[in-house]
Amino acid sequence: MSIQRFEQRLESFVEGLFTRLFRSSVKPVEIGRRIIREMDMGVTLGVSGQTLAPNQYTISLSPDDYSKLETVRESLVRELSETLRKHAVEENYLFLGTLVIHIESKSEYRNGLFQIVSDFTENKNGLPPGAVVINGGERILLKESNVILGRAEDAFIQIHDPEASRNHAEIRLTGRNFIISDLGSTNGTIVNGNRISEHILHDYDTITIGKTSLRFEAS
Repeated sequence: MSIQRFEQRLESFVEGLFTRLFRSSVKPVEIGRRIIREMDMGVTLGVSGQTLAPNQYTISLSPDDYSKLETVRESLVRELSETLRKHAVEENYLFLGTLVIHIESKSEYRNGLFQIVSDFTENKNGLPPGAVVINGGERILLKESNVILGRAEDAFIQIHDPEASRNHAEIRLTGRNFIISDLGSTNGTIVNGNRISEHILHDYDTITIGKTSLRFEAS
């Protein structure tokens, strides 16, 4: 299911650009299939019995294939990351640290060949992986154990919405869980359609502040 959605999104956002660029070389969908397989083959059991998946991936391409990706590399990395996150949710995989995908050029590779290597890496600050995506666009990593969301200029996640309070909500780390709390805001904090005072965040929870939609990602 993950790779099918990946193919559909590729078709919609590049409208055939990848097909023209990779007519006789590496196809992005091949990279998508391989990186999902790399994740599945790399899983291991954590000390508490949870299934851990690699969170760092390096994709090595020939110099020519790498150069052909120049104009769409960021979009491809974004789509691959989204595909891996959703696959991890479907399979109940957890990440030790933030999901990172790096694409590099290697002179010893000929056109059409590529390699994907994965690894497990914890965040340097010791925090579990977590991020908030605003309106489906900007992705903000939760680099602190306590962050404020709101209209205030000094808010860690600034919400440019007249219906948001200056200090609207707080996300704090308790153990390995990120918990969101409403800070007595005027219009309330909504998670997955329900008004909350406090809520333990799970992967792909939707947070609504005013007319602004945010998505929590545990990676």
